[in-house]
Amino acid sequence: MAASNVLGGHMTAVRKKVHLLKCVFAASAAPLAFVPFAVAAAQEAQGGPIDVRVPAGNLSSALMTLGREAKVQILFTPDAVKDRKSKGVRGRMTVDAALTRLLDGTGLSFRKMNGGSYVVSGPSKENFDKAKRVVSDMGADQGYVNGQANIPEILVVGKRSWSLNTDIPRGKDEAQPYTVFSREEIKRSGAPDLDTFFRDYLGANVSVSTAGQRGDRDSQINLRGLGLDGTLILVDGRRIADPNVGPNSLASGTFLQSSIMGIPLEQIERVEVLASSAAGQYGSNAVGGVINIILRRDFKGFEFGGYLGGTTDGHAIERRLNANVTFPLFKDKFSVTASANWSKADPLLAGHRPFVQERADFILGNNPNYFQTASPSSGLVFSTSPNIVASGGANLTLKPAYAVNGVTALGSRFTFIPVGFGGRSREGNAALGAALLANAGSQNTEPGPGSTGGLVFGDRYPLIIGNESRNFSLSTRGEITDWLSVYGSGSYSHFAVFSEATSVPASINLPATSPLNPFNQAIDITFPSAISSTSRSVQTRKDVLGGVIVKLPYSWQGNFDASKSWGRSSSATVGTQLLSRDYSLALTQGQIDVLFDTLAFPLAFEFDPEGRFPRQEPSRSTTTTYSLKFAGPLGFARLPGGKPVVTLVAESRRQYFGDGVFVNDVPTTSSIRYSPSRSNSSRGVFGELVLPIIGADNKVPLVHDFELRLAGRYDSYKGVGTNASYICLDNIPGFLTPEQIEGACPPAV
Repeated sequence: MAASNVLGGHMTAVRKKVHLLKCVFAASAAPLAFVPFAVAAAQEAQGGPIDVRVPAGNLSSALMTLGREAKVQILFTPDAVKDRKSKGVRGRMTVDAALTRLLDGTGLSFRKMNGGSYVVSGPSKENFDKAKRVVSDMGADQGYVNGQANIPEILVVGKRSWSLNTDIPRGKDEAQPYTVFSREEIKRSGAPDLDTFFRDYLGANVSVSTAGQRGDRDSQINLRGLGLDGTLILVDGRRIADPNVGPNSLASGTFLQSSIMGIPLEQIERVEVLASSAAGQYGSNAVGGVINIILRRDFKGFEFGGYLGGTTDGHAIERRLNANVTFPLFKDKFSVTASANWSKADPLLAGHRPFVQERADFILGNNPNYFQTASPSSGLVFSTSPNIVASGGANLTLKPAYAVNGVTALGSRFTFIPVGFGGRSREGNAALGAALLANAGSQNTEPGPGSTGGLVFGDRYPLIIGNESRNFSLSTRGEITDWLSVYGSGSYSHFAVFSEATSVPASINLPATSPLNPFNQAIDITFPSAISSTSRSVQTRKDVLGGVIVKLPYSWQGNFDASKSWGRSSSATVGTQLLSRDYSLALTQGQIDVLFDTLAFPLAFEFDPEGRFPRQEPSRSTTTTYSLKFAGPLGFARLPGGKPVVTLVAESRRQYFGDGVFVNDVPTTSSIRYSPSRSNSSRGVFGELVLPIIGADNKVPLVHDFELRLAGRYDSYKGVGTNASYICLDNIPGFLTPEQIEGACPPAV
């Protein structure tokens, strides 16, 4: 692997230090042969457990006390035990166990001789401390302080795993509360994507809905509620292009955060989350925190996996396929990793969940008069037959032509058309009046098809929208010389979301004067239709990166890294065409009768022959980053916990959004909204100094390790353009012409 090749370059230095350790131990153990020192009775050990009461104090006194109590001979040299302390030992145990506990943490060991005697040997206290310092310095030289990595991971010489992560790896024991999710934790969660995993398992994320629930193509992670632009998303320590989702969305074309949609779960090694301000390290857009997603590249050979799952009743089927391969090149000097992932998830519809459909019945069971107190519009139910409500606050009364035995008052604002009713043209005015009187005060709560609002969602209303994802990546890392290594990576991801929606108006208003209105009051009518269309939004991203690692004197290393990411976002309504303008006007102006079962007797819709529809024109975004890092230990300084480690970073970044255009091309009134191109550039420097004051080897009571971290950052920002959106055309009757679309907004830059 590439990391092993990098490690090989340091083997000469490591061998010298290992040789030094051998000399240290050998030099201090040698006097045992010349300075024997008996301290116990010359009786042979019996080997069984004995009662041991050795108080804490000097190690030499403790060994002599144990020898007397156990009646065994324990040999050691004065230099070996000089200035060493023992914690003491009490209880019933064997001599071996007692010696093990007495020598714990001293660096000494014992050996039992054939005659039953024991020999305690090891380096002197001075040489033992020197050996510990050498081992600690070896760790610091490779980027470790107190056993934790403290310089950018890609610069760590001693790591065997292959990673392209350029961030400083963090752990759960850091001074700031980092949360690290491992590959296995994410896999065991059962989450279909990383967005869902963060909603369920990342407590600092205040976003309670996923992209699938919102119908979005991009994620919205909000750490600590400080906003999307305060949460920084990194992949392998690098920024990727924000999705330029255009002027018709929450983002409104502003720089917010990168999207995690389309990153396969199978390709994730771990996720590091800092749910507190990281502005000192990453800049002002990390005041809420930072999430670093580290991709997996440390496997060997070939892997292939698949997944098929869904709900217990067979809905929302999800399929995933993934393949990964790593192979060596040029006599193991280079390692190459290739990955491919595909997934598709069907939508979860309201019709798949009876409890969603039954909520109106539940409300009526607790409050039978609910519809009488509901507002005229919000109380309407979209169901399998037309529901009717008076537009004002008065109760409905029939016109004389629809009276039944002289009765015209319904005593309510609500009524509905029964399922199977053919309408006045088939059954006559009297039948229509009788049906409306019979259902007075009620609504049809049986959910109909289509994406609808109100108290009941239509059967095709998506609770979670469907999506499809494709991802490909190729990366390599290798050693050119013993002091120069290179790495590179390229990837492509495609993420699309889709859902069905009704393509005809779901409700109309009939004034009291309309000849089709059987009431003396203006009414609102909801009616179902089986006609639907598919809304599809797509986000694609391409990423490339490359860099070099240079080994410098005094165990320092340098890293130059360049990366660029291209994003592209678009949306459109496809499938069934929209209604023609003439038919849409006739329908919405009450010139077409809908007071019958419109599912059993479908309306004769007329569609736009040119197939126009609302759409977001493809909008583009890029992020370009150059960074220079230097990291290593301060060889001239040493603290009890080890050598201090320094990381210095200089970074230049430019984010760019192209023009965004949303064309609301519909048969009623059309419009065009536009956001101009804009960019945001920054230059920054960052420095961090880690001072290991106390380490685990120092054996300080109640303190495992103690270190100081000093960090600082300076950034200079420059923005060009505006985040505002503009209305180029508005309230245009009917569909737009090609000339109107072409000349409405400024030309793209």
